This record gives sequence, structure tokens and C-alpha cells, in this order.
Amino acid sequence: MTWLIGSRLGRYALMMAVGASALLLTIVYLNDRAKRLAAMKALQAALRAAQARKEKSDEVRDMDRTERDDALARWMRDND
Repeated sequence: MTWLIGSRLGRYALMMAVGASALLLTIVYLNDRAKRLAAMKALQAALRAAQARKEKSDEVRDMDRTERDDALARWMRDND
């Protein structure tokens, strides 16, 4: 172990090892951060979709029978 600080080559080897370790830790951190951001975006999209479903469900629930039938008929006609 003394050759690492006792010789010029050893000091350079030690500096390279420390630099490589720092680079590896940075890459791992950024990779984990990207995964967390992707998971957060997916969760936000799922929450927006659930909110939209709830709003449409509430809208349909507040309709009376004839309004519901008319809306269903329009939807079936427009989505052919």
C-alpha cells in the first residue's frame, strides 16, 4: 500500500481510482434520478386519468335517464 503514495506512478494510480469512483457514483446517481423522474411522471399521468374518469362518471351520474340515452346515442353515432 505504501507504493501508492511513495511513488509518482502510485499517486497517479490512486488519483485515477478516486476519479473513476467519483464518475461511477455520478452515473449511478443520475441513472437512479432518471428512473425516479420517469416513475413520477407515470404516476402523475395515472392520477390525471383517474381524475378525468371521476369527472366523467360524476357528469353521467348527474344526468337523468333521457340525457344519458341521448349522450350514449351521440357517442355511438360519432365513434363509428
